[in-house]
Amino acid sequence: MMMTCICLVGLMAAVALSVDVGYIQIQKSRMQNAVDAAALAAGQEITRAIRSAPIGTADPTAYARAQARLVAAHVAQLSGVYVDPNADVTFGQRQYDPNTQTWSTNWNAGVSNCVRVVARRNQEDASAQDGKLKLFFAGVIGTKFATVQTEATAFVSARDLVIVHDFSRSMNFDSFFQAEGATRLVDQQIIDNLQKLWEDLQPTNTGSLTFQPRFAKFTSQTVNSTTATCEFQFDKCVVTCNTAITAVKLTYTNGSTQNFTYTGSTTSRTVTGSRDIRTVDVTVKRTSGSQTVTHSFSDTDANLISLFGLGSYPFPSGSWGEFFTHCRNNTELQSRGHREKFGGLTFANYILAEKSAGSQTPRLGKSRHYPFSSIKIGHSLLCDFLRTLSFDDRIGMVSYDTNHRIEDYQVSYDPAVPFVDIRSKPLTDNYTAVDNLMKFKQANYYSPSTNMGGGLKSAVTLLDGYARSAAVPTILLMTDGNSNVMDSGSSSSLPSGWNWNKLFDYDGDGNADYTTNASQARHVLAQAYNAVQKGYIINTMAVGADADRELLKAIAWMGGGEFISVSGGASTEEMEEQLLSAFQKIASQVPPARLLDN
Repeated sequence: MMMTCICLVGLMAAVALSVDVGYIQIQKSRMQNAVDAAALAAGQEITRAIRSAPIGTADPTAYARAQARLVAAHVAQLSGVYVDPNADVTFGQRQYDPNTQTWSTNWNAGVSNCVRVVARRNQEDASAQDGKLKLFFAGVIGTKFATVQTEATAFVSARDLVIVHDFSRSMNFDSFFQAEGATRLVDQQIIDNLQKLWEDLQPTNTGSLTFQPRFAKFTSQTVNSTTATCEFQFDKCVVTCNTAITAVKLTYTNGSTQNFTYTGSTTSRTVTGSRDIRTVDVTVKRTSGSQTVTHSFSDTDANLISLFGLGSYPFPSGSWGEFFTHCRNNTELQSRGHREKFGGLTFANYILAEKSAGSQTPRLGKSRHYPFSSIKIGHSLLCDFLRTLSFDDRIGMVSYDTNHRIEDYQVSYDPAVPFVDIRSKPLTDNYTAVDNLMKFKQANYYSPSTNMGGGLKSAVTLLDGYARSAAVPTILLMTDGNSNVMDSGSSSSLPSGWNWNKLFDYDGDGNADYTTNASQARHVLAQAYNAVQKGYIINTMAVGADADRELLKAIAWMGGGEFISVSGGASTEEMEEQLLSAFQKIASQVPPARLLDN
């Protein structure tokens, strides 16, 4: 009996161990599942808040934390597990250390891309929601309760984001009178934008030029008590004298002449010729007697410079003579009644139409011209958003036009343009540097055309060389037009095994919803396909009516990203508002939360 009693104690201990340990494991597994779900839900709440944060939100994650705590507690409760939203939910920042090439988490940081949820059964009061776990048999060996704790951590992956900007000349088409784009703003909106540009350029040596353009009106010296004025209006002139006009001789720019004779006492006449008038000779009667006097007026560049008091031309490329020629010959100015009118409106139009390159008019980089200036504001918003978000995202910049390049260096003789050198780390968390790389650029900064495929090629090169392991490599491709050039030696050949039906079956019916035979579009698709094969996500943004929306939509579909269409609306303000929303949408497209292996 003594042996039986001794064995019975051992047997009871074994039963307690097997039953209670199994019970503890079941409860622990249930609690682990609950905190896993709770941590993911809290992480998703953070990303939801980031995506819905209003433009200009000071801290796009701070206002979501309280709700994320409640969501974590609620989801855990659905599994019958208690989580204290204040004590058991902790936020942190997970960052990459390039020296050790590892990730670490700073808990209780001011920003949050990581959330930890703890479920605990450790209170002495077993009846409490977080009370110790009451056991079945273990009391026979001296303990009736067990302490159990589980935790889970969810995090939002950092991104390596390359923004690919269109620097082509068409990015200034909303700010001058042009016939190249498929759609245009109404004239008054163009005029408003030209006035903004004139005010921003602040060109020196412009004499008496005002924004509102006017004809050149010359006044002659008094000759034998007679005076005369002549206003040149391209193929006609208005002459006014203090005595009767007897004859007017027009000399055209090709050297031909035309004569008009008059009788009577009329002292003001509008004389209509047949082409560009260069010289006007006005014959008038003297104030007494029958003799006449002739006044001569010449619409030469030198006389115009003298008339308006113009000094040396204010920018590196261009001339007053070319400006005068633009005013005389530009058909868009002619159709709006501004032919041969000189002023800030026509000067700003001349700059954008003929001298918009960075080497020609560098001051455009600090002046408003659209849609490029709106894109710059959106780019700055993106950098600010990423800086505030502090999810350890990296950003790089590529630009394309006729050519393409990684933007990582900026030096200027203008003290207002900051020096930037991120060549050693062009995919960077120095958001200010990347902001400054765009802030002082302009449409047609390097060259005028649109090499979209080249832009994608440079983006892939940047990610290939500098993307981090465990970060999400992402491209944002933006354009306002159609690709019209490609690198020398490039072709429109599609990769081996290309299958339109598999790549672009939007509705799942087995048939491609997008195909194209355009060589430029095919070249762009080939470059996008190369990026996708490397695991790179591609988002696309179409700005204005001229962009190839179908191509950009197809690229985003193939790239697993998002296509955003910015129509531009009816005004610059509407386009700017849409662009700001689009850039914020891209900035807030953080990856979905996922569990971190503990």
